[in-house]
Amino acid sequence: MELAIGNLELSLCRHCFRAIFDAWKDILEVYHLVDGRYAKMEPNERGHFVIAPMAVELGLQQQVQQHEMTTWLRWWDADGNLLLTGDERAVQAEVIADQQKAIANQANLAKQEAEAIANQANLAKQEAEAIADQQRMIADQATIAQQQAEAIANQERQQKEKLEAYLRSLGINPEHLSPILE
Repeated sequence: MELAIGNLELSLCRHCFRAIFDAWKDILEVYHLVDGRYAKMEPNERGHFVIAPMAVELGLQQQVQQHEMTTWLRWWDADGNLLLTGDERAVQAEVIADQQKAIANQANLAKQEAEAIANQANLAKQEAEAIADQQRMIADQATIAQQQAEAIANQERQQKEKLEAYLRSLGINPEHLSPILE
């Protein structure tokens, strides 16, 4: 590879291809060795020059850098995908790592939220069980109260019957005293 101010000349594939990049004029010319002579190549539909033995394309990419348009000599794969430089791969790896950290953080937050929801559900279940226990106790107390009321009514009826029997034994008709006895 030879480098001159504003110009870059590359020899590729054991000199089968020669690329000349004029950075001052943003011009790229690529030549292919055919029958001992270099023939100028035409760019493909993407504006790139196909270097078939390497399964790559060579072309220019314009990029704004420090508020100025800069043209770079870049490589693409045979499908037209830009091949990243080492720095770009490092930045991309850092971005991916950051994204993975963010995903892990989101997963952790989701796990914490799920645990909080599970805890709330458990508390709600415990509260429902406590309420059900209270309702059972109230129902049991109501049954006991009803049984006690029936027992008291039975006792009162038996006392009334005993009193009526006693009054009859004394020769008093309890029906004449009914308002008093009731």
